Amino acid sequence: MNELKLKKLADSIRNNLVRVGEEERRLRLFRLQVGRDLIEARKALPHGKFLPWVKAEFSMSQRSAYNYMELAESIDKIQAQPPLKVATLANLPDKTVLALAKAPEKVRKRLAAKVADGEKITAPVVLKLLKPKKDPLHDLRTSACECVEFLFNALGDKKYTFFESYDETLPMLFHAVLMDARRQLQEFEEAA
Repeated sequence: MNELKLKKLADSIRNNLVRVGEEERRLRLFRLQVGRDLIEARKALPHGKFLPWVKAEFSMSQRSAYNYMELAESIDKIQAQPPLKVATLANLPDKTVLALAKAPEKVRKRLAAKVADGEKITAPVVLKLLKPKKDPLHDLRTSACECVEFLFNALGDKKYTFFESYDETLPMLFHAVLMDARRQLQEFEEAA
């Protein structure tokens, strides 16, 4: 293939990808409106009549109807945070929106702050906020505990008389491990 043909193909692909993104966004907005309309219909119908009506009118399963309504309810819940508008949420996959709606309010506030700062919100940004943060001291605490456990196991039957021991080697080693762990912990806390 020559350069000109490859350039035309690349331009065509690029343009079509933009259109796909726009259509996906439009479809999300349509799904949102379907969900809102289903919620209104459920409120308008007597108890027990909603699902038969949905099945008769649209040949839609119960699960599909509830998925549309859950999406609409989730977006409305998230939108309570002022900078989070439908336009922002329409760019996110449905699963991400649903996860965000179930997330603690502090996560939604952090996302709102990112939007207010002008950051483009994508699914990976949201998923990173949703991922529970690992305790940064966990590994250090685990290492210190493993060292202490190793020393106690090395002492065997002598561990009960360990602190009364006059043998300089083991108490000094134990003390050195604890002091090193304390120093690392302090350095880490000061850096954080």
